Amino acid sequence: SRAGPFQYAFEWSRSMLANTIGYLGHEQAERRPSSLLPYATLVGLAVFLFLYSLLRGRASRTLIDASLLSLGYALILLWLVHYPSYLRSGHFGLALQGRYLFPVLLPIYALIVHPLFAACPAPARPWLTLGVGGLFVAGDLPWLLANVGPQWFVVR
Repeated sequence: SRAGPFQYAFEWSRSMLANTIGYLGHEQAERRPSSLLPYATLVGLAVFLFLYSLLRGRASRTLIDASLLSLGYALILLWLVHYPSYLRSGHFGLALQGRYLFPVLLPIYALIVHPLFAACPAPARPWLTLGVGGLFVAGDLPWLLANVGPQWFVVR
């Protein structure tokens, strides 16, 4: 049986996060859902802080535009590209790769970083930068090196 629209949207979101953080190319190294928890927590906190600032009338026009652009692009991918492909083929992962979010990664990163910085006192911002940067570097590079073989680094 095929997934309904809401179940598909949930699985699509999880898969896009895993494939954006994971690695796809001539080889695939998808992350386990448990290893995505720190990234999902960071995104969830940023979304909460952004919505809080939006409700209080403190969100900048640039951030609102970035959120509309990113959300609109993701919804087009989800409902006009991937879900119809899934309904036709019955294969969930067909053409589903995180790289399709690359055109809007910069606004998405801005949406993650700005609310965190706005909520953080100025003297603590360098530590926040080190912490978030450390999450992406320490949580990614060692994982990659531990989970891929030499075929990833050999030119054929």
